[in-house]
Amino acid sequence: MGQSTVMFLAVEKSRFLDVMPFVINALDKYVRRELDKYWKLKGYNNRASFLCSDENQNPKVFSNGVYNVTTYNFNSFNIRFSILEEKRDLFVTHTCSSDYADTYKGEKIIFSLGNWGLSVEIMNQIISACRSFGDCYYIENDCSGNEFLKFSQTAANVEA
Repeated sequence: MGQSTVMFLAVEKSRFLDVMPFVINALDKYVRRELDKYWKLKGYNNRASFLCSDENQNPKVFSNGVYNVTTYNFNSFNIRFSILEEKRDLFVTHTCSSDYADTYKGEKIIFSLGNWGLSVEIMNQIISACRSFGDCYYIENDCSGNEFLKFSQTAANVEA
């Protein structure tokens, strides 16, 4: 098992289907915002001309947001997207409430992303999307031995 950037949302697992559209929408907006900066910097006329260009192929530099959400048994999901030559898989589960019980004992939705590249920036987008649903707990590297940071649902500041 590798190092991961992890965030979990302190919310009942029954809220999973309410939360997921907000997460996917936030990732779509983030990827497209970064994509728009990139194609303009490279001198393309628009997003579509860049996405269809040879420069965006093999490996794909960007997707136009989330391009795939997969599941085997609806207990966990992988959300796939590409940004700045990073092909990313965000793992999401709502069935592991015993995980991280030393930080929070209740039900939770867990988001995990390999700890490399833009993982911190990506997870910040997910935290922003989820905060209205409940408190978010975040750790940049789950192997670091550090404590989770708490992003309160109502407060704008991080609680250490």
